[in-house]
Amino acid sequence: MKDIFLDFLDEPQGTPRRLSETGIYVSYYLGTSKIGKLIILDIRYVKTDDDLLGEVQWDWLEQEILDPTPEIFFISSGT
Repeated sequence: MKDIFLDFLDEPQGTPRRLSETGIYVSYYLGTSKIGKLIILDIRYVKTDDDLLGEVQWDWLEQEILDPTPEIFFISSGT
């Protein structure tokens, strides 16, 4: 199912989203000055009663938020 979705998005082969076993989360800078950052989470792969993201995605999200470049962050999920 993941590959069908990524094919629809024209995601190139070999990208981290294709190779990840913990979801298809991703981030993008917004604007040429990178003033904002859009972070898209994937809560479907490792969701439990106690955790929506799993350890790998939580670590990734922490690194994304520590990025000093953007002035504003937008975080999106499927919920």
